[in-house]
Amino acid sequence: MRPLRLLKVRVLVEKKHLENIVDLLNGNAHFYLSGIIKDISGWEELLPLHGGLSLKEATYIEGWIPAKSAEEVSKKLKSLDRINCTFEIIHEEENAPTILRNHKILKPFENIVRAFGTPAYNEIDPTPILAMFFPLIFSLMFADLGQGFLLTLLGLTALIANYKEVRLIRVEKWIEKEIDETHHIIVKLIIRTIKSSMKSIFNLTSYIVENASIFLFCGIASMVTGLLFGEFFGHHIEMVPFKLRIPQPIGITLPINSIEDPMNMFKLSILVGGIHIGSGLVMSTINKILEKDYLEAFLEPGCWLWFYVSFIYSIFTNKLEIMRWITNPLTFYGILAPLTIMLIGKMIIGDPAEGFAMTFEVAISSLSNTISYGRILALNLAHSLMSSMFIKISGGNIAMMAIGTLIVMILEGLVIFIHTTRLMWVEWFSKFYKGTGSEVALSMPHTLFAGKISKFAH
Repeated sequence: MRPLRLLKVRVLVEKKHLENIVDLLNGNAHFYLSGIIKDISGWEELLPLHGGLSLKEATYIEGWIPAKSAEEVSKKLKSLDRINCTFEIIHEEENAPTILRNHKILKPFENIVRAFGTPAYNEIDPTPILAMFFPLIFSLMFADLGQGFLLTLLGLTALIANYKEVRLIRVEKWIEKEIDETHHIIVKLIIRTIKSSMKSIFNLTSYIVENASIFLFCGIASMVTGLLFGEFFGHHIEMVPFKLRIPQPIGITLPINSIEDPMNMFKLSILVGGIHIGSGLVMSTINKILEKDYLEAFLEPGCWLWFYVSFIYSIFTNKLEIMRWITNPLTFYGILAPLTIMLIGKMIIGDPAEGFAMTFEVAISSLSNTISYGRILALNLAHSLMSSMFIKISGGNIAMMAIGTLIVMILEGLVIFIHTTRLMWVEWFSKFYKGTGSEVALSMPHTLFAGKISKFAH
């Protein structure tokens, strides 16, 4: 799940063999071109690379190849008989860009990750895990079998449209043609007005199509939670003939009616938040281990995870009873012990002030971040009440109920999406994800198609 690390490759080749070199690079590795200089006279910095080539006859190519392909590419370039070229592959390039290797259906979730920051090559790409947690947390706040079905239908339609590459360009071209062929000023004005209105529709449709999997996954998850919570277009209906019980000390029973039993829903929110944050600490530990920073892995995310699991368990066990917190052995072995080890360890290997600050931050942020998941309860209640409100004020009018349902889906869907994204970025990413990587920069003028040059730069 780590991003693909890239290495910079620099090639100086005779102009007549430029296409052959690019084909070779593409054939042996996914080559990302970043620049071509066809006239390199005056580029003194390229002199060490020129070898026996005449600079007047040479073309300079610069780009990126996957690190795992570097040895194979090097062998191929060295084995060329009829093509005169020199090259170098830079292995210690600072801030080398990375490429994420996710399935096409996960690209919308990858965009959420990229909006926060691009993963560096030495950290886990959180996209696949985010694609599991995002629909789950969204659906807990948007729990409705009927509305989830409509969201699923929208996502499925958009996914099919995206798969078949359906676009509205033909309509837009037709409007342009009508404007060009129409000489009547009033008709032309009307058509321009239509075009302006259609542009917003084009943009919205394009956004839905490009992010089809988010709508689809969130819709399916909302159907499941709607079934478990007994919500169907604002009506509370017992649709599950049996009860699912999570044993004590958690003590959650499904189905849940959040309006009649908000405490049960709050406990579920805290449980999901604990699992979500805990997974972030696990990934932070893995990142440290992959960097072979074993001591830091234990003192920071390791001790934090030890503390946090015990803290969440204690919340369900001790509740708000102070004496139970004091007398429970888990308070010492699971909460005070890891914090003390973290504090002493960080003070020994680093700055004492930094160790104290980090330990204090761990304790405070664990509490505040967990409470933040209480928004799941709040937004679930808001969504359920708004849905039922439109049902009641419609007076049985089908058209009014349909309009109300659409309004709730749009407004509540947008608000819930924003809050879900916030939980991903603030509460979750802060535990393990830095996002300090960089994307491949295509910095010089050229045209690319499927990684190959279709028109050389001048």
